[in-house]
Amino acid sequence: MGGLLVLVEDALIKAAVETASAVRPGVKIAVLAETCGEEKLPAPVLGGFACAKECRDAFDSAAVALNNGALRLHWMNRLQCMGYIIVSLIHPLAAVSANAAIGEGTFVHLGAVVGAGSSVGRGCMLCPGCVVSCGCAVRDGANLCCGAHVDSGCSIGYRASVGAGAVIAAGVCVGDDAVVCPGTVVIKDVGDAMIVAGSPACVTGNAAFDCVR
Repeated sequence: MGGLLVLVEDALIKAAVETASAVRPGVKIAVLAETCGEEKLPAPVLGGFACAKECRDAFDSAAVALNNGALRLHWMNRLQCMGYIIVSLIHPLAAVSANAAIGEGTFVHLGAVVGAGSSVGRGCMLCPGCVVSCGCAVRDGANLCCGAHVDSGCSIGYRASVGAGAVIAAGVCVGDDAVVCPGTVVIKDVGDAMIVAGSPACVTGNAAFDCVR
């Protein structure tokens, strides 16, 4: 098996490489990062993202750990075009049901839980301690931050972000590109690109408008 190249943001290097090392023990792992503020890193940094093409001969597989779901999917597609195999990385200390489905390029970090009958799409990020209960659908590019809890029967939209410690009540749908702020309690559906905060959740903005502005 060839080496594993991880494209990663500075803040995610340690968690991403720890998960990669736990899943692929003994495999050569290296990092591409645009900036690097860590004094001591768990894997060598070979350069910025633009170095991915020249690294192809030494690495046959890749993973992308970026907080922005759209950017994560973009880089996954670019790496595939370069000939990399995009891998999903499920930490051995995560609890993923045998009856759950995990898409390619998805990170499932230490302590994350995915219940029976749930599907997690392509290029998702399930951070430490987050919970996806039974019968949920998490779409491509979604982020579930540390300690987020998604109750049974929920749908999390494409590229949506659920903040740390947020709770999504059973059966709730969170729309595409929506942002659920940390600690929010969501008890009713959230529309596409809506930003919600509070307990219970209230709309505080529009992610699409804020990006354009």
